[in-house]
Amino acid sequence: MTCEGAPEQQASTAMRLASFIEAFSTRPDVRVTVSSIGGPAREAALEGARAAIPAELLAFHREMDGAHFEWAFVEPPGGGRIRIPPLSKHSRFQTDDALFTAFGEGRTALLVDEVQPEGASWYVRGPSASLDDAVIWFGPAGREREGKLVARSLADYVDQAIQNAFVVWWPLPDPETGEWIARANAPSRAPAVISEGGRVQSAYYSEEGRGIVSALHTVTHAEHSSLRAYGAEYALVTMDEGTTLWSPIQTLKAVSQVDAYEEARTSGDAFWSALDTLPMIDRIVEVARAIGPLTSYRGAYPSNARRAAGLLSTLSLDDAARVIGTAFSDAGRSGIDLAAGHPIGASSRDFASSDWSYTASFVPKDILEGLVGGLAWRLAQVSAANARAPRELMTATAIAGLRWVPGRTLVMDHLSSTTPLDAPAAVFVDTDRARTELGLPGPHPVGLGNGM
Repeated sequence: MTCEGAPEQQASTAMRLASFIEAFSTRPDVRVTVSSIGGPAREAALEGARAAIPAELLAFHREMDGAHFEWAFVEPPGGGRIRIPPLSKHSRFQTDDALFTAFGEGRTALLVDEVQPEGASWYVRGPSASLDDAVIWFGPAGREREGKLVARSLADYVDQAIQNAFVVWWPLPDPETGEWIARANAPSRAPAVISEGGRVQSAYYSEEGRGIVSALHTVTHAEHSSLRAYGAEYALVTMDEGTTLWSPIQTLKAVSQVDAYEEARTSGDAFWSALDTLPMIDRIVEVARAIGPLTSYRGAYPSNARRAAGLLSTLSLDDAARVIGTAFSDAGRSGIDLAAGHPIGASSRDFASSDWSYTASFVPKDILEGLVGGLAWRLAQVSAANARAPRELMTATAIAGLRWVPGRTLVMDHLSSTTPLDAPAAVFVDTDRARTELGLPGPHPVGLGNGM
């Protein structure tokens, strides 16, 4: 596996690293956020470290005294980092007590690469091992023994890091990390342009979400503003589930393919009618590809409810209730065990490529309950937006159609309210201060960090 622009192997370790960073930084689909490559270390520092670090690391610092490089895909998610510290008084092997690590009694370690704050690569050696016998080990912070041996030399470690484009957690990759590595190794391509009226996918929420851009705005940052990290370009996005927020462009990507979610939103009721012609388990699979797995509950809402709310937003509340009632009714008559795992694999019809990369099965009940949570979410959003009590927004017939739906408690709780509901809460950090500092117009919140 060789990333685009990978250097020739005969160069020194430091030269290979510098060459790769220079070439990789030119990719049009990559945004470099940090690039700090050290020059040769001072002779005094090298002499002071000679008896404290492996000879290969000393040779590296003789050419490059540390390197810090971070990047992100222009179209999120995905990114990487390498952070090899410069020589200092701390450049020596130390015990777990001194480093707050957990390699085990008798072992000492020296930081090689802070891959990310939650996990790093270390030189590790036993009580009787020489400096040059140390191996390079990657482990999660505080749980280093749960990690793995990555390399027996710095040259091999750096070559592996290059081959994996420094993608976060590359030494212990999960399916999503593997997807990012594959993207970094594929030929680069120019990202799609984000424009007013265009549909975008946002990385703000942990399960991601989609919406339509209604305005673009360029901000001017104060010289030392912490908001500089988010860039100068912002978009006002109305999310499908009902929230409108200002988002940094670098957290968005244009929607460029029709998957199950987009098909449902484009076709509306026709999508659900077409599903009725499929075998029951295939119907639920299509919904699963659109709203993703249920991984947790956020308050009373299942984690896939927000995306389900977006999926249902092209339907009236009555039609959404009818679709859900029909799905549960048909599922009950089908004989399918709704609580058992059923096979599923990643597909181009998935909302996000990593949704079903972590598991080979799904639980139909989780998907159907996600739809019910999506209806509850929509009900709260519409109630808040129109300042009307929820029961005024649905007919008695539609409400009665939910009476046999498991997991309907939240919907029925909403419908019992005689006053308008608040919209489901999102997490916005210091949004008033951020909007004022950025000079963004209107009352809308600013989506910085992660909205969960």
